[in-house]
Amino acid sequence: MNFFQRWTKPEKKAPAGTGPQSPEDQDPAEAEAETGSSGLANLLGRLEALAATGKMHEADALREYIARNHKATLKRMSAGMGKISGGLRSLAVQSAHGAAHLDPNVLGRILDRMDGLGDATLRQIEGRIGVTVSRDDRRQLQVLRDEMRKWLDARDAHLQEAQLAVDDLSAGAGELREELLKRSDRLTKAAEITAWVAHTPDSEALRHAMPEAAEFADSLRNLLAESRFTLDD
Repeated sequence: MNFFQRWTKPEKKAPAGTGPQSPEDQDPAEAEAETGSSGLANLLGRLEALAATGKMHEADALREYIARNHKATLKRMSAGMGKISGGLRSLAVQSAHGAAHLDPNVLGRILDRMDGLGDATLRQIEGRIGVTVSRDDRRQLQVLRDEMRKWLDARDAHLQEAQLAVDDLSAGAGELREELLKRSDRLTKAAEITAWVAHTPDSEALRHAMPEAAEFADSLRNLLAESRFTLDD
């Protein structure tokens, strides 16, 4: 089903025994009900062919006929474009929200706090050793100091190993944040363009059924496909 068929009513067959009516003789409501999605698509194909062969007078007449006899379909297209614009804006807000809450430096700050953990305690122990008079008390403090130094050495070794993983995660988080911001910007711009298309006046509603509209729909589809996250992202 193509772009136009999604926004048109199912085709209705003409009653048996009746011949086809000319566009000028048909009631607009009846014409739209009878042509349906396939009829509109065929008319658009004819319109494109006439324009391509330079038959502009006939193309203008057919364009007026489509605009007159498919008003309801074209209005549904406008309403649909309005909903699409709202959906694009929602996706843009979600992407921006995700970027705002993604801090690539948070793990680095945790490591910085861990790097200073225990240093103050060691300084306090060494300070107590310098002012303690009793040999037994000094010996106990020296043992505690040596144990604290061993713990700090083990801490530094663990931090050095963790730093490599943190650097990789921080870089990945930074890239993801930038990608979220870019996607939010693209979706916002697409929403603005779609909103402009949705507010097309009735006198220009035929633009929804032009070949360019299908190209625009394909562009939106590709944009959404590019903005979709996968487990590999």
